Amino acid sequence: MDIYQSAYLVDVNATVLDFDLTRRIEISDAELAWIVAQAKAAGLEVHEYMLIAGEDVNHVLLPTPPTRAWAGAYLDAYTRFIVNRAVVAQSDGIQALQLDWGVYWFDWTPLRDLFIAKMTAAAQQVRGVYSGKILYGATAPWLSNDVGLMTSIDWFIGDLFSNIQFSAAENANITVPQLKQKYLDLMTGGGSSCSRIATICSMGGSRTGSACRTAPRTRCARTFRYRQSRTRLCSKPSRRRRYSQPSA
Repeated sequence: MDIYQSAYLVDVNATVLDFDLTRRIEISDAELAWIVAQAKAAGLEVHEYMLIAGEDVNHVLLPTPPTRAWAGAYLDAYTRFIVNRAVVAQSDGIQALQLDWGVYWFDWTPLRDLFIAKMTAAAQQVRGVYSGKILYGATAPWLSNDVGLMTSIDWFIGDLFSNIQFSAAENANITVPQLKQKYLDLMTGGGSSCSRIATICSMGGSRTGSACRTAPRTRCARTFRYRQSRTRLCSKPSRRRRYSQPSA
């Protein structure tokens, strides 16, 4: 079961940035503990994802793009935040936790060195307090080909659905094999970008991942996990989970 947790910066103009964990966090710690307990009682794993709003608690927009100094302060604040969430996730028994975040977005390419260094350090701090799987790949997957960062995570999030492209001729007569090949091509490219071997299991795969299709061999190691696709590439549909569990 996937849980999406939302959080806000307290004040975008503060000297020391920090995240609000009481007034404007979507799921309280008490509610989260109850949800996880109910899910585990039903035999489900829980994966927690992060959504950072593009505004602070006073509805002041976060900069897009920010200065290097502000981006560094933001990543420091986010590191404190995500380590705190990792402590909670460990206590609740959450099986997988997202290191990076969704929603607040801009192109980190000019700040790649800063982003990689800060996220790698954040991953190492999370690993120190959390024994579950570390997810990564929503914020800036296109610049994440870094050995230190990639070896600090467990599962790379590959959101392939929005990247599928069809020509007018293809769109006029779409077939299932054609759609499968589009996804496999994207999986191959995604695996190459993170330098590891990729095993893909789509929505509808078996709970163990044993029936899942393996992408053509790339240089990607561990797991390249993709979600949001409704295309079934696996042979045994699961009725118990919204998304399939990737193989270990």
